[in-house]
Amino acid sequence: MSSSPATTLSSPDPLVVVHHWDTDGVASALILREERGEEPLFFPPSPGRYSLTAPEREELSSLSPREILLADMNLSQEEYLFLQRTAQGNFTAYDHHGGYRAPEGIRLINPLISGGDPGDALSTTAVLRRHFSRSEDLLYWLGVWGDTGFKTPDGSERSIALDRFLESEGRERSEFLRLVSLLDLPYRTGRREMVLLLMERVRTIDLWELLKEELFVRLEEEIEEALRSAEASLLHEGPFQAVFFSGKPLISSQLCRTLYARDPDRLSLVVHDRGEDLQFYLRTRTGPFPELIGEAKGMGFSAGGKGDVVGAVLKPEEVKSFITLWENLFLKPLGIELPWELKRRIPYL
Repeated sequence: MSSSPATTLSSPDPLVVVHHWDTDGVASALILREERGEEPLFFPPSPGRYSLTAPEREELSSLSPREILLADMNLSQEEYLFLQRTAQGNFTAYDHHGGYRAPEGIRLINPLISGGDPGDALSTTAVLRRHFSRSEDLLYWLGVWGDTGFKTPDGSERSIALDRFLESEGRERSEFLRLVSLLDLPYRTGRREMVLLLMERVRTIDLWELLKEELFVRLEEEIEEALRSAEASLLHEGPFQAVFFSGKPLISSQLCRTLYARDPDRLSLVVHDRGEDLQFYLRTRTGPFPELIGEAKGMGFSAGGKGDVVGAVLKPEEVKSFITLWENLFLKPLGIELPWELKRRIPYL
């Protein structure tokens, strides 16, 4: 994992936006920048991780931030308290994931936690749009489509609303879809410095200009080749469609979304061995996701998700315990047994 430091701005006590590294997280960070009317220090964690590493915590503490805003990250109880302490109480979290609660005294803006309409929590950009009474602008749509576009049918109300927006902007859907993908590309390299480079670039250019940036075009080609190579290992066993692969590019989430879009009634499983860790993604239409996510986080696993997905980043020594938890808490209640042909392919068991 890269330990590249966040780009430090001139302020000795900066406003820091800690944000997820995917399209929704990037767009949410940019919304917070607009709403605050000042240049924050963007602080994404290492790609592939759902929490801050020890060196990143030290770096964040050394910045002496006057305020921390958290966007699109479902953290552990202890991590929320760490951010609260680091910002001397000036801390607010904005999120759209379910299945958890922040510690008492933490200001968390999340409709799913407060009993609101799930339609207001399609993405963190959707949460921010409602909270700040914003219009359904480009940043809103980037986050929504980054998180839900792969499962939004053509001709649906949401899809039609996107087309109306793009028509008002004089843009084609193909351009928009490519922009959604481009904002994801830096984290897919697995290098934190690429995410930071993106965040510095979007301070100074119009987002549509990214479509012509040579660096991101090259990244696009690199990741497309990695996706094709990984998908060549696709297996179908029982109710599962599964991909097992190794290498550095962080493409597990995108692969899992692709499989799910093809057949949402199957269990789409992606297992990615990166050497230093193993990434686990599972998507299906329904299942006891909140129970699995809650128990996994309670046991100290780096895990998260929503109502149709769970993702986990596991140390090699954690894999056996997590897979056992998944089998007992998720598969058995559904009457499903993990096929041996798949189980034997999971590293570190």
